[in-house]
Amino acid sequence: ALPIWAWVQSALRYFSTPPWLPKVEVVGCLRLMAVLQWLFSFLVMGIAFLFLLIYLTSTALWPVSLLYLAWFLLDWHTPEQGGRRSLWVRSWTVWTYFRDYFPIQLVKTHPLLPRSEEH
Repeated sequence: ALPIWAWVQSALRYFSTPPWLPKVEVVGCLRLMAVLQWLFSFLVMGIAFLFLLIYLTSTALWPVSLLYLAWFLLDWHTPEQGGRRSLWVRSWTVWTYFRDYFPIQLVKTHPLLPRSEEH
């Protein structure tokens, strides 16, 4: 008997490339979905969770809002200090599709002079 994880991986491999769609179209759809999920999470979820936070202040779950607000204030300077890098999140396949949606190439036109980085 196959372990459950091996069975799930096998099913995902089988259903990830439907025979009626060319692989080029499937990859294009995955790229589009990667960009759309980022747009959704960046634009919509921020506003939605802000309204949820405001709503929770008027319910019996107001301590959840208070805990989140405390964490938000304590974590205020994290983006200025480089954020929280997570190798697990950085290795998600969605970022490959996201990157490939924007086909950008760097063309070297002339050599750059080495210099020290000054801020």
